Amino acid sequence: MARIVIIGAGFGGIEVARHLRDFDVTLINGSEEFVYYPSIPFYVSGKRAKNRFMFSLDSFAKRREIKFIKETVQKVDVKKKVVHTQKRQFEYDYLVLSTGSVTNYRDIPGLQNNSTALKEQSEALKKKLSEISSGTVIIGGGGMSGVEIAMEIREMMPKNIEVRILDAMHRILSQMPQKLSDKTTKFIEKANISIETNAIITKVSRGRIHMKDKKTLDFELLVWCGGIRPADIMKKTGLTSSPRGHLITNQYLQSIDDASVYGLGDCASIINPSTGKPIPATAHNAMEQGKTVAENIRRSIINFDLEPYVPWDAPMILTLGSKTAVLTYKNWSIQGRPVRWLKDLIEASYIATHR
Repeated sequence: MARIVIIGAGFGGIEVARHLRDFDVTLINGSEEFVYYPSIPFYVSGKRAKNRFMFSLDSFAKRREIKFIKETVQKVDVKKKVVHTQKRQFEYDYLVLSTGSVTNYRDIPGLQNNSTALKEQSEALKKKLSEISSGTVIIGGGGMSGVEIAMEIREMMPKNIEVRILDAMHRILSQMPQKLSDKTTKFIEKANISIETNAIITKVSRGRIHMKDKKTLDFELLVWCGGIRPADIMKKTGLTSSPRGHLITNQYLQSIDDASVYGLGDCASIINPSTGKPIPATAHNAMEQGKTVAENIRRSIINFDLEPYVPWDAPMILTLGSKTAVLTYKNWSIQGRPVRWLKDLIEASYIATHR
């Protein structure tokens, strides 16, 4: 039976494992828990209990008769087809790299040591927010995560605490249509959150941000949501990657160097053939890629032609506090409380069907 090793148990890796459960599958992940990352802002603000957006990977694997290994991968030897962890090694016939991403501090001096990352440090962030009684909370990054956590913090903090979003682009939510970005900006500012765009940070010291225009901003807490990069293990594969470290894949989501290695999600560079642009790193896209990878591994085992990955645009939901959210699809959008409920329903449905 073909041996399939999956490194990383995020949205994509989980999907591959679910669809190949009738093969010899080994799922390796450094943590024992799956985290539904879109819900972290709600956990930080106290609106979510952990069991609402996390589940045990060990239980997930046992229910599906998959081998789960809670260990950190140290090295991947693609020539010998062996994955090395800190304790042992695993031979494979097919390897799936779904290692996800880590916070990108963009080589800004002092940033990592003087900020709290939303993605990896949610526990610390929750604790720090509970201890603040005055001053300014700055959110670095005005993408979807930055906007969502800013609204959550604004709702939970006293009015005397200033909440501010800094973004290096000329507008927040730059990945969304201009009209929606402008509308959301007005909504956020009405909620008493200040926004500063074209804000380029050059250095961060204890309690102070230094800007390119020589201006400084003092803060009690800096929440960093300024982007992600592939996990460090990708550098150790020796496979062709992009300048940013993403695995380069073909239309079947295989490494261009090795047809037995597949990549998906945040760690892979996957180009949309319709636009020629990289496909955004979203949970939806990772899940769809996981299904394609699983299908192509299955087809490869039985010597069938592989299927190219065909991306499709899915609606995105941006929460704006506890009472409303915006659903956007291409250039169309709708806002209201039912959309907020819909996002909660999507989360609950995912956890119920995957735990």
